[in-house]
Order: sequence, then C-alpha cells, then structure tokens
Amino acid sequence: MSIQKEHIPGSRRFSNILWCIILASAGSSFWFSGFHSDLALQGAIMCFYGSVAFTLSIYLFLTIWWDVGGGYNLYDTDKKSVTIWRKGFGKQQIHLEYKREQIQSLKVVVKDGLNPKREIYLCTISGAQIPLTAVGEPMPLAQLEQKATQLAKWLGLAGIV
Repeated sequence: MSIQKEHIPGSRRFSNILWCIILASAGSSFWFSGFHSDLALQGAIMCFYGSVAFTLSIYLFLTIWWDVGGGYNLYDTDKKSVTIWRKGFGKQQIHLEYKREQIQSLKVVVKDGLNPKREIYLCTISGAQIPLTAVGEPMPLAQLEQKATQLAKWLGLAGIV
C-alpha cells in the first residue's frame, strides 16, 4: 500500500495575523479619531476609512479562523488516483479526485520579479490546471524541481511541462 499524503498550509500564517492586527488597530484608531473630530467632513471621511479597514480586518480574521486554502494532497498508487482536499469559507470544502487516466501532465510555473511565483500544477485531460503547492512564500528552485520530479515519478507521468 503506497499512499503519500502532503499537508498544504492555508491562511494561518504569521504575516496574515500581523496584517489583521494592523488593520484592526488602524481601523479602530481612524474611526475613533473621526468620530471625535471637530471638523465634520474630515471626521466623516476618517470614520469611513476606519470602517473599511476594520471590515477588512474582520474578513482577514475569518479567513484565518477558517484556515481557507488549507488541506492536503493525497497520492495513491494502488487506486491510481490523486485526491485534493481544501478548506473554503465557512463550512465549504473543496474535494477533487482524479484517476491516473485523467491526468495529462505536471506544469511548473516559475516567475521571478517583485511578486515571485513558483508553483506546480496538475494538468488534466479536460484542460483544468489545479495548483498542488501552497500559496505564500515561494519555495527554492531546487526544492521545486525535486518535488515536481518526485511527483512525476510517483504518478508515473512521462514528463513535466
């Protein structure tokens, strides 16, 4: 029985928690200073900015609380299948299962620059491209190459696109 389970971290990251705290404190500060302002128009604008920032912090808090994007990839060579499970908003769950016959290839995307991107996609015969790597910090190129090669061997694929 050869099953490989890979944990995928979701939105519970230190950077998201830090941004949530910053937005909540800045939003409440703007709202209170706008509420206690003697200038009517400037106070109303500051209350608006504070409300927007606080609303964004609540959205980010709920995203962290529900761990949106977290889950696992399950590679089963006995059943010749790949199962992808992710958490969504609220009680929503994303569950995808593909048989070996439905998998066409693996696609590796490397984009450097200001917003670097290093991801591995599972390409199906129907044309779907499902990301297999976690969102967040891009992994080193050597690790990305090793992981893609290991997955291609594990799934019995001919090559990597």
